[in-house]
Amino acid sequence: MKPRERDSGLQTQRTTLSWFRTVFVVLINALLVLKLSYNQEHSYIFISGISLISFTISLYILSLTRNQKFAFDVELTTKNAVWTKRYISLMVGLCALLVSLSSAISLYNLLLT
Repeated sequence: MKPRERDSGLQTQRTTLSWFRTVFVVLINALLVLKLSYNQEHSYIFISGISLISFTISLYILSLTRNQKFAFDVELTTKNAVWTKRYISLMVGLCALLVSLSSAISLYNLLLT
């Protein structure tokens, strides 16, 4: 692999902001799911909220390590970076599935009562 070319623009700042925006949105969704679990008193919704919180923490740690790579001008396209992106995609998909299932079960329970 060739070393990456020096970027004279603000690409690193835009990428850093997009990572932190993503972490913030996932955190807001996790807090909403936890609030829903508190109101509905169902353990499966609470478990999905806790898993979203843990995913938010891991995503925040990944964004911090990625920002350090920007600061030290390290190569970003490594095998480890590819596996990290696969992990993030898998976790986003699982969190979306958990949120949709918990919302569907909550709606189903609401319609039964």
